[in-house]
Amino acid sequence: MKPRLIFADEREEIVEQLQRAFEGCPELEAVRLPPAQLRSLDGLDAVYLTLPHAERWGAKPILYKAQILKTRAAEEGMPPFVIAGGAFHPDQIRDARYEVRQVIASVLDAVETFNRENSEKILTVGFWTEISPMMFDKLSPEEAGHIIREMYEDKMRVAA
Repeated sequence: MKPRLIFADEREEIVEQLQRAFEGCPELEAVRLPPAQLRSLDGLDAVYLTLPHAERWGAKPILYKAQILKTRAAEEGMPPFVIAGGAFHPDQIRDARYEVRQVIASVLDAVETFNRENSEKILTVGFWTEISPMMFDKLSPEEAGHIIREMYEDKMRVAA
């Protein structure tokens, strides 16, 4: 089963641009929500966090890979899992398009591996755009959304 990715932001214009980019791909969704509501969204199995935000669950820098960490969901108001990632080599030239592709690819790879190796499945992953490296300061949300969609569709084609 294809994982569903939900991107949340409080700003209507960001959500609208992402929705335009995701149109026709039902597994990608953009919603207008404050951060606390995303992490407690019904049906959310995991939330993507950058390494500093996921340290409390034991996140470690692994270059170009995402890791899946168990939370104490009931105590913390979190989904059962956190997906941490976004570590790039410090000498790497910063390129927003590459970074968005790499984050989405590493999350999808981690989810695919996790689902193959575990009876508990991750079917829905949430991203809060403010802490996700979507690079809206260098890319428009619509451009980032098109990159996310392209990477998602490419990865799902290969996985099929």
